[in-house]
Amino acid sequence: MQRVNISKSALVILSVSVLFGCNNMSFKTNVSEAADYRYKSTTVDIYEPSEVYRHDNVPLGEVVASYCRDSYKPDLTDRASLFDLKKNLKVQTAEIGGNALVITQCGEGSLIGCSVYQECRGLAYEIK
Repeated sequence: MQRVNISKSALVILSVSVLFGCNNMSFKTNVSEAADYRYKSTTVDIYEPSEVYRHDNVPLGEVVASYCRDSYKPDLTDRASLFDLKKNLKVQTAEIGGNALVITQCGEGSLIGCSVYQECRGLAYEIK
């Protein structure tokens, strides 16, 4: 087995070259977006209307999440879960500064151009 000796100056030059050579490099992934989405959905709690009014609260507005599968899609199993729609409402609530959500309506409906239409609506609040 042969040993390779690298002098300290060569190691310093190599390190500096790597650091400055990679100076303008950036890596783009969706990992942080997915983690951010997951985190935001966990910072919001779902309340009943009577529960919200027992706390000092600030109404922030309505949030809406929907899913439409167009009639031309052959895959009949393609469907958003109500869990996913509620999670989306929680993320929207967090994005406007809320930490509480009252779900007012959730279910399937009909919309022109959609073979399957699902929608959830809620009211976002900040509970102090």
